[in-house]
Amino acid sequence: MIAPVSAEGISVTSMRIISRSLQEMQTSVFRTTVSAGLPTRGVLSGNVRVVAVSVPDTTVIARIIRFFRTRSVLTRFRDYENINSRVDLYSCTVSACYPFLISIPHGGVEIPRELAGRLALRRREIRYYSDPLTRELYGFGSSVQASIDTPVSRMAVDLNRPPLPLPPRDPDGIIKVRTIDGKAVYREGLFPDMHLIHRLMMAWYFPYHQHIDELIDQRDVKVAFDCHSMLPVGAGEQKDAGRKRPLICLGNNGDRKGRARKGSIATCPEPWIQALADEFRSEFSLDHEVAINNPFSGGFISNAHFWRKGIPWIQIEINRALYEPERAPGIFPSPDSAGPARALRGRIWRVLAAFWDHRNKG
Repeated sequence: MIAPVSAEGISVTSMRIISRSLQEMQTSVFRTTVSAGLPTRGVLSGNVRVVAVSVPDTTVIARIIRFFRTRSVLTRFRDYENINSRVDLYSCTVSACYPFLISIPHGGVEIPRELAGRLALRRREIRYYSDPLTRELYGFGSSVQASIDTPVSRMAVDLNRPPLPLPPRDPDGIIKVRTIDGKAVYREGLFPDMHLIHRLMMAWYFPYHQHIDELIDQRDVKVAFDCHSMLPVGAGEQKDAGRKRPLICLGNNGDRKGRARKGSIATCPEPWIQALADEFRSEFSLDHEVAINNPFSGGFISNAHFWRKGIPWIQIEINRALYEPERAPGIFPSPDSAGPARALRGRIWRVLAAFWDHRNKG
């Protein structure tokens, strides 16, 4: 039997297993966490109760946890405030307008306290390698059914990567070994051990994915958008290294027209992603600068949660040149870019609203 492989190298069979493991992360996990000896902390956000920790019982993620425990990993967290006393686990808003779920997994620039002094990257480099200002860019507030983001930088924990293989086997995985242009993320000898990897995943990775499922279950979500930014030119260790990128890239794990590829899946119908691309072209007066599945076709979040719930997912990548006019190789973003990002947000929102309005009328 052939196991088809997605654009991110995840087989369909593996995505089914991972998706099923996410499903088994229960909405109410207090019984599980108490039996495991783990403290819980609830955060009330809108009408959704966010639980900080859960321990899945079966399939892939449970095997990961058992792997950690069999190696004498500490399963009791001293205090969740040790992660970072200035920020919550992640923020979420719920409302009752357009039936969209907005996921912003790379907008944070914070580093958990457990990693203090370990990273070889300077603060401005951490910001550069994150998706700076995407929380402003896609912060639609009460205009959408639900949104979720995180304060933590992808250079600490990348929420848009599969849980396997375990770090550090994948240099660009959940816990990164090096950056997209080959720089070491951690100082020599200070890469996190399995104890710390366990803590980071339990504090940041699993709750984000669990909460996406909860939001879809509890809210009237009809389509989800995984929202990102991209550098204008592919970096040295990326597939499109040295090549200029379009201003807008939409991904559904299909081909360049949005059709499902042989042996794989598309996370939304071809007409949907084509219609969204047309709205971007209309709003921004663009033609070839709006691409589908090139250079990015969608990551773990859109693929895994499409399998989990069947809700259509589209990944959106906005070129940082649109709101960082100073962008050039080696030039780091300025906080002053927040103004252009907020202005661009209004245009992106018009695109998404028009896409949905026209779809319903059609």
